[in-house]
Amino acid sequence: MPSARVGSTVAAVIEEARAWTHDFVELPDDERVDLEIVRDRPWLAFCEYLGGLRSCISVNVEVPISALELLHLTIHETYPGHHAERAAKDQLLVRGRGLLEETLVLVPTPQSLVSEGIAEVAPDVLLAGDGGEALTTVLKGAGIELDLDHGRAIEQALEPCRWAEVNAALMLHQSGASEAEAQAYIERWALLAPEFAAHVIRFLSERTSRNYVVNYPAGRELCRSYVAGNPERFRRLLTEQVRVRDLLAARDGPNCDHV
Repeated sequence: MPSARVGSTVAAVIEEARAWTHDFVELPDDERVDLEIVRDRPWLAFCEYLGGLRSCISVNVEVPISALELLHLTIHETYPGHHAERAAKDQLLVRGRGLLEETLVLVPTPQSLVSEGIAEVAPDVLLAGDGGEALTTVLKGAGIELDLDHGRAIEQALEPCRWAEVNAALMLHQSGASEAEAQAYIERWALLAPEFAAHVIRFLSERTSRNYVVNYPAGRELCRSYVAGNPERFRRLLTEQVRVRDLLAARDGPNCDHV
């Protein structure tokens, strides 16, 4: 994706994903997302829920990304990912039921595992059906051709490699490896280009994110096993207080005991 086109393309993807999500789950009519384009950040994108059913989505254009990665991170951060979860729970749980604890987002906690799992599964849910075709059309309108089925097959094949980033964090902060050693490791085992791998090392070196990386692959696996292809289960993740123990119970079966 040319960096000059990222902002306008993300904005168009947000609008299409928002329309799809409003058809999928009950969202308040006055929720909204503000978009800003940034550089020199340790992450690719970030969703800051501001309250009042509003989020600010920041997209970092410093690191080159593909069209499929742009779709994934936009859906992850907005609809039906982080913003959709926060807006739905604010409306249904806080305003509707008085559950004030849902106004707090604590990092890193088990809540992060659930939230990142929801955001990681969100592209599966949206892109698997007619939403994928609609978003491919949006990209085409921006001058970007994407073979979505081919791209998603590659993305799914690479998913186990995401655990290499967790290993790299352990290398850095537990085993005493150098940043150069950790970067070489994820270039090989996560199959990342040097520029992208260096950006991951920066993320893993931040005090607020160095142990956060586990939430992405672990959350994705737990939430995906919980959803198990059932859209109603994903709707529940967006609108109810689903805990890590619920995800573990769904993965391990009803006869397992959890502490």
